[in-house]
Amino acid sequence: MLFEKPYLSGQHIVKNTIQMDDLFLKNKQQYVYLLNYDIDTNNDDFYLKYMLLKNTFTNMLELPFFELKEDMISDYELKIDDLSSFIKLFILNTFSVEIKDEYLTNIICHGFHVYNNNIYCLIDLTNVKFDLKHIHLDIDIIWFGLVNEIINTKQIYDNIINCHVSNFFLNNYDFLILMKNDIELQIPIEGYIVQPINKLDFTLNIGLQKNMKNNKFGPYYYFYNYKNAISQINEDPSSDCFQYTGFTSASSKQKFEWGILRYAIFLKTYKFIDNKSLDESVLKDILIQKEKNSNKEKLTLNITDYDGIWGNNYDSLHIGKIILDDDSLLMNYPVYVIKNESQYNCISYRYLYFKNINKI
Repeated sequence: MLFEKPYLSGQHIVKNTIQMDDLFLKNKQQYVYLLNYDIDTNNDDFYLKYMLLKNTFTNMLELPFFELKEDMISDYELKIDDLSSFIKLFILNTFSVEIKDEYLTNIICHGFHVYNNNIYCLIDLTNVKFDLKHIHLDIDIIWFGLVNEIINTKQIYDNIINCHVSNFFLNNYDFLILMKNDIELQIPIEGYIVQPINKLDFTLNIGLQKNMKNNKFGPYYYFYNYKNAISQINEDPSSDCFQYTGFTSASSKQKFEWGILRYAIFLKTYKFIDNKSLDESVLKDILIQKEKNSNKEKLTLNITDYDGIWGNNYDSLHIGKIILDDDSLLMNYPVYVIKNESQYNCISYRYLYFKNINKI
């Protein structure tokens, strides 16, 4: 029978019961690590997020865990049915939410997986309706990371993910993959944009506006990695003397404040940019005629696509490190250009604070 809803491949390798005698011989203290996941949706696309907690000593993001006590084990067996109530209460207490029957019912404990003598418990939070988009405004402890953030970029905003977390998933591939009708679904990547505070609510409620002004790859949606998104900010067009100082909370807004939005973006059919396609757009000709821009525009004649012709055959562009003939970079990289509004979904946002270093 085929599944109509997406499901996590790892569901089929966890066990309801594990034998504890061998594990106790190898580990004096035994911990249970929680693989709390949420399957989110964007139009017809689905994607996976895992819950991580910030360690207050290392400031790194890690899997939630608790120490296994003897009274949780019966005859050297650990059973998911015996431990599920404790796990559900542990999760709700972590969120500091009221204990409700609907929460307890909707948290699904699938079972255990043992890796490197450690116990992992797979928990489905998909039907527990917390408002996760706004969670990072005043809370800096709970995070939900995309698969790409966990195994590739290894960070969320400027928060580093512990390598032990990444290594677990890289060595247990089934916990990374969503399936639907026996087809493996594409994994989205993360993308960031920055917005002035006075435009943030509009963007959150209405959506992004296409970048229409002289963009090198056409009038589409442009996303950046975290570092490049921060570099887009220039408070005063006549000055670049503003220094990024970090996040601020929702209750302590400061002057020169911006917002940074984090998205799951689906590249779908995408193209890497190279130097082989001639840009024959009218705008390119105009820019070449302008003395100020002429040399730069000639150097990028085989790279840019101001008319966005690539959109006839692809859903997105991935722009990596491109070095021009004068040894300069085309732009800070990576940049992701997305054709359709249906290809992105806002996961979370935060407030940023910049200070004018001329006034210090």
